[in-house]
Order: sequence, then C-alpha cells, then structure tokens
Amino acid sequence: MCRYIHLNPVEAELVTYPNEYEWSSHQYFINEKEKPSFLKTKMILDYVKSKSDFDYFVNLGVDKEISHFYNKKNLCSILGNDDFKKKVNG
Repeated sequence: MCRYIHLNPVEAELVTYPNEYEWSSHQYFINEKEKPSFLKTKMILDYVKSKSDFDYFVNLGVDKEISHFYNKKNLCSILGNDDFKKKVNG
C-alpha cells in the first residue's frame, strides 16, 4: 500500500518521480528533511536497509493485482490467490 500511495502522483502524470511531488510524504522517507510531527516513517523504513533502498522499492512500481485491487470503485474487493478468494466467497 505504501508504494501505491507514493506512486499516485506519478500514475496521475503530475510528476515523473514520487519525490518530485510537493505534497507527498515520500520526500520525508528518502531525505534527512525534518518531517511533520504526525508523520511516522520509522516502521516502514525498518523494513529496508537504507532510505535509498526504500526509494528503489517504491520506484519499482505496483504489480497488476494490487493496481487492479485499488482501481475497483464501490466494489467489495478480496485480495489473495484464487483458492483464498473461493474460500472467502463460499
């Protein structure tokens, strides 16, 4: 989800890279810039070795299943493999 959110301005063709979008928190994840007190980056950054690794991860893009999931409008969406979806749907 984090990658999807950071790439929204790129997907909307507002910018080429997520760190170029002025209103994105991405800039606080990859720079030493002082972030707003409400923004918590540690939990996400603990998953990667460095801020540049996080930037690389985000810029890899979003896979088709995640993109399809978030592009559904007003539908109940179930994310998982076919067996899981069958179990949930009954």
